Amino acid sequence: MELCLTYDMRAPDFGAARRDLYDCALDQVAWADDVGFDVVGLGEHHCAPDGYNPSPLVLASAMAARSRRIKLRTSVLLAPLYDLPKLAEDTAVLQTLSNGRLLLGIGAGYRPAEFTAFGRSLDERWRAMGEVCEFLRLAWRGETFEWQGRAVTITPRPEPFPPPILLGGSSPAAARRAARIADAW
Repeated sequence: MELCLTYDMRAPDFGAARRDLYDCALDQVAWADDVGFDVVGLGEHHCAPDGYNPSPLVLASAMAARSRRIKLRTSVLLAPLYDLPKLAEDTAVLQTLSNGRLLLGIGAGYRPAEFTAFGRSLDERWRAMGEVCEFLRLAWRGETFEWQGRAVTITPRPEPFPPPILLGGSSPAAARRAARIADAW
């Protein structure tokens, strides 16, 4: 059995101060790490009126600093909204800072408002998922590679090893896609 804490950081404006919510989450993760929880999951959404967590990698970095062994899983990162070189760099740094505890859960997203805000096409999200997985695997090697007609070198390499890519979804098609392009579903 896997013991997991999950945070989406949703809260109404009339509740506790946002800073207090983040501080409590960090304290809870430190406690969970001490008592043997296995993983913390961090969701992502943007432009949400309830304050849904827009920055799972930033929050995971803070949690990594407050823990020693608990795995840090994005559940899920909205990969089609990211700039690929920046995503490769940020995840490599987080993997290194956490000493290999990142589990990179990615998903295609579904909320039109998020894609509009980022200037991305909701209709292209499934194609983008394949590109994200391919780019990350190439980038994390630490070698120069060609991407869309340009030479790219991403540093640093994730240490001690690249994080596994977990593909989110709840349909048979998502499971088949995960088998093709990711490490797990």
